[in-house]
Amino acid sequence: MQLPDSTLKDNPALVFAPQMGRFAPGDSASPRWVYLGWDAERRRKIRTLWPSGNEVFIGSQLDKVAQDIKEEFISWTGVMGGRQKNAVRWFASSLSANNALQSDFFPLICYDQLIGRWIRDGVRSYADIIYVEDPELFAAIRRRCDRRSDIRFFGFGRLQQWREKGVMWLRIPYAHSRHWLNGICLWLKARLIFTAADLRRQIEQSKNSIHIFSWVEDRCFNRSPAFTDPYTGRLEDVLKQNGRSVQRLTFHRLSIAHLRALRKCASAFLVSTRFLRLRDIFLSAGRFFFIDDLSAVGYFMEADYTPLIRREVLRENGNPDYLDLHLWYLTMCRIAATVSPLNGVLIYPFENQKWEKLMLLALKSSGTAVWKTVGYQHSSVGPLYLFYHIALTQRPYLPLPRRAGVLQSINVGRQCLPHSSASHRTPRRADSSTGALIRGYLFFSRARDFCLCRQASWNARANPFISFNA
Repeated sequence: MQLPDSTLKDNPALVFAPQMGRFAPGDSASPRWVYLGWDAERRRKIRTLWPSGNEVFIGSQLDKVAQDIKEEFISWTGVMGGRQKNAVRWFASSLSANNALQSDFFPLICYDQLIGRWIRDGVRSYADIIYVEDPELFAAIRRRCDRRSDIRFFGFGRLQQWREKGVMWLRIPYAHSRHWLNGICLWLKARLIFTAADLRRQIEQSKNSIHIFSWVEDRCFNRSPAFTDPYTGRLEDVLKQNGRSVQRLTFHRLSIAHLRALRKCASAFLVSTRFLRLRDIFLSAGRFFFIDDLSAVGYFMEADYTPLIRREVLRENGNPDYLDLHLWYLTMCRIAATVSPLNGVLIYPFENQKWEKLMLLALKSSGTAVWKTVGYQHSSVGPLYLFYHIALTQRPYLPLPRRAGVLQSINVGRQCLPHSSASHRTPRRADSSTGALIRGYLFFSRARDFCLCRQASWNARANPFISFNA
């Protein structure tokens, strides 16, 4: 089928990008076109299809949309999370993380909201052809344009939706079986490398120690035979110089090479992999994700995103990491019940990520363990790193550290931390308002393109801790 010149002149066209080959350009057409998606090869083919056309670059517009809707988006997901009956199920999901590097949920909503603004202003003033890569986004825009005769639609994304959902359904049994096998392998590795005597020494050492959560990576063993933490730097040395005993807590998912390396200094680590139990592996393998009251929370800014949320739920159930985070929670519950440190302190990197929320939930759920948690900021924070931002709607149920330490000036306000006349979990002090938490970009505008990126620079000025009320 050919896209007639008269159509492009009178009415803008919305084309499902995977089927763009079925719609050839007119002989004399030179339209303005825009591509909504992340497939670089598809964009190159579109440029070839319209050699005389003009590509519309929307990086700055997407950036503005994301800035405008981020507070309402975080509040919306906060309301969604508050309706969930099981906090562990919710915090283990990518939907709760508000992280565009883990899920396309927020970027797709930004695309839809941008097209909504174009429709209100008149699409023809921005572009003649809109290519949409994602089938759910294509369906959402069609719903938004329902009963409008001034926009022509080319392509049918329903078949793509069915195929995508079919693949996701097939991934569910694969993810659960893979998680079960990986868990059994981890359990066997830990038992073969760390003996029961090693475990007893770790537990005994932990009773009067300050715990530092450490990610175990290859580079931790490159510089010297001893363990080197690239994230905490000299923190362990400073604590030891002040007469404090230090023990490092690890994530449960470790390779056999890392387990063998940690075996050489077993008492200096609380290796969570050694606390795995077969019962926990089987329990976590049977977990599934779903949203309570989805019909009541599926609308955002007068648009129905229920189908998009359903796809995220289906994708989460086929993600082995979701099950692995359930296993992490059960393992931390066992550690909290087994170790029970006297006035124990746990220092960890504060990023408001899924794994740390589940860790805090596990520590707080134990009635015997007494843990004081301190989160530290170890990198720069941009305004669209939504996982750092906390909405008022999350305040009643979001697990937070007792204290949060920062390496740069911090802006405590609506965009970053909850503020209210109530004292529940609100900051007691704000050291500066220079805006360290409102710098950087998720949607980075360029002259010829846009992309997702992280801001590389950060300011290492040491500031006092910001405390959270218990």
